Amino acid sequence: MATKEFILQGFTNRSHKDVIRSLFGVAGINRVLISAAYVTEHGVRHIEDLLQSNSAHVLVFAGIRNDATSYQGMLKLKSLHDATIYAVDTGSHGVLFHPKIYMVKGANQARAVIGSANLTLGGINNNIEGSMSFRFDLGIPDDLQAVNSIERAFTDSIAAFPNHVIEVTGQPMMEEMISQGRLIDEDVVRPPRPTAPGICTAVAED
Repeated sequence: MATKEFILQGFTNRSHKDVIRSLFGVAGINRVLISAAYVTEHGVRHIEDLLQSNSAHVLVFAGIRNDATSYQGMLKLKSLHDATIYAVDTGSHGVLFHPKIYMVKGANQARAVIGSANLTLGGINNNIEGSMSFRFDLGIPDDLQAVNSIERAFTDSIAAFPNHVIEVTGQPMMEEMISQGRLIDEDVVRPPRPTAPGICTAVAED
């Protein structure tokens, strides 16, 4: 039966970075599934070494057209040898692709984090974020079914929504996405967000 742990980053001992890195402790890794609304270079850097060493099994779904996912973040993901990266574009700034799931599946066990943490520095380290961490025993039918249902929900979307779930093929495609406003450029300084008196402004990333 799956074991569970609640993480409230900033309040509990471990950050999402720590917990996500611990997912890779399973033996015989055959799938690394990541879904994030927002992706930035600094977010990817915190787990880049583990993604690179398992890149043949990496499958990422990243939201775009949200004024947050960056060219640099997607480029960093695409630089992972053999990784498969999909951009999810709803076609509207008013409807976002928003699930945050990190799952690593091995031969006999799978581990997952499901909650609010985006693949950004704020999401996996700095912000106050909440998630549940799961450990699944793939020898238990209910656990195996849960893991398979998570994986299928994303892999099935590729064929079901071909105009919205788009494989990222390389740098020229991402440069075009910047020009279309579907990705942001981290090197372009954006105006500061308005703040109200008494509101903490220390966290800059979503």
